[in-house]
Amino acid sequence: MVIGSKIVSDVAAASFIPHSDESPLLREWLMFSSQFYAELSKIHHDTGVEIRKGREFVDEARRQKRPWYADCVFNMTPCIPQTDSTQPGAQDEVVYLPPDKKAGWSFETFLIEPRFFIPWLRRQLEELHVTFKKELVKDLRSLHEYDVVVNCTGLGSKELAKDSGMAPIVGQILLLQHSGLDQWVRDSSIKGSIGYVYPQRNTVVVGGTKSNEPNKDAEALKAQLKTKGATLQPLISHAPEIGLNSGQRPGRDGFRVEIDKLSLEEHTNGLLNAPLIIHN
Repeated sequence: MVIGSKIVSDVAAASFIPHSDESPLLREWLMFSSQFYAELSKIHHDTGVEIRKGREFVDEARRQKRPWYADCVFNMTPCIPQTDSTQPGAQDEVVYLPPDKKAGWSFETFLIEPRFFIPWLRRQLEELHVTFKKELVKDLRSLHEYDVVVNCTGLGSKELAKDSGMAPIVGQILLLQHSGLDQWVRDSSIKGSIGYVYPQRNTVVVGGTKSNEPNKDAEALKAQLKTKGATLQPLISHAPEIGLNSGQRPGRDGFRVEIDKLSLEEHTNGLLNAPLIIHN
């Protein structure tokens, strides 16, 4: 396995909540992934995968229709406005909305802590005798010694796979010391904005940002994220800060999964077999 020089996934909040519109292929992927993570959650101290309950606030347009990914998570129910006392159900089972939110859903989903999950994945591959090699790859055709090449280089695919649709999305988060929080909260109710508070094993991740350029004013960004997070979850208001983290995640309109076979004739006079390239 050839790995790149930088991995930014270890700063991600990594919640199992789809951000895309429904498609049959995406639904199939999610169902498979849900089953996979469910198995891993049974040994979460090794994998960093846990099932946690939380709330996602949405806009009024998504209020009436049950989210399409409801079958991929667990125990989804609508959040109830605090002014509505007519809803059935035991008092301790009702999940209320904050006064400033119009709609939301309560459900259980997977939180994946990358700093445990990524090393666990590597150990599984090493047990299968997969070897790791770190090198700079400038052309996929240089990997002609392999029968199959899986290209999952993310932003690197812009040049490596001539994927002009790939663009970086800057994510910045505030890391706090754990304050006894056991449920997550996510705000998707304002278009173009996102906010979340995700408890991890020893820390709490507060976000988020979604832009093309990072905010370089650290103190202003800390205050912005802390205020946004405390509005969603007051329990973090006085939690000690650990620091800011930032990373670039790959963004494009729609997903790309392709299989092709690159021609090596111009470089090898046709003497070598071309590897099968899987773009993911």
